[in-house]
Amino acid sequence: MTEHGAPAADADQTFHVDERRDGTGAVQLIVVGEIDIATAATLRRALAELLRKSPGRLILDLGGVDFIDSSGLAVLLEAASGVEHIELVRPSLAVRRVIELSGLASVLPFRR
Repeated sequence: MTEHGAPAADADQTFHVDERRDGTGAVQLIVVGEIDIATAATLRRALAELLRKSPGRLILDLGGVDFIDSSGLAVLLEAASGVEHIELVRPSLAVRRVIELSGLASVLPFRR
């Protein structure tokens, strides 16, 4: 953060998204870093690229995410509306709690 409270220019350098397909053809995105206003656009672009390929099933590995804000939730909801099935894998306790407390666990389900 800068002294004015704005995200620093390099705030999203530790944030990254990697794509992997499993044997069933499902797309898995491995997300690392904080999903917030500073990184939401990067995640949105990565998800939009995947949605253009029309995956029927999207798996988001959130094991490397320790924080998510409302802008991050909005990106995940957009992704959920663009696929037939979405699953969140390995969310941290903090991320799980935000999703559950916001009432979105039925739309953004955790893998059982």
